[in-house]
Amino acid sequence: TVTAEGIETETQMRQLQNLGCEYAQGYFFAKPMSGEEATQLLFQKLAVWWYLARGNSGEFPSSR
Repeated sequence: TVTAEGIETETQMRQLQNLGCEYAQGYFFAKPMSGEEATQLLFQKLAVWWYLARGNSGEFPSSR
């Protein structure tokens, strides 16, 4: 398994996908963050995925 590092553009990401690379990291996906910030980001992404997986569409409701 190979993880590409330093991905900064969509073009780089697409080229790596075309080469069969399944894992990547870099500023294209997110800036460096603390463990707490990363956990919060993952929970937000999971909430959106769950919302859409249940057949909802449109903008995810804000938690404000």
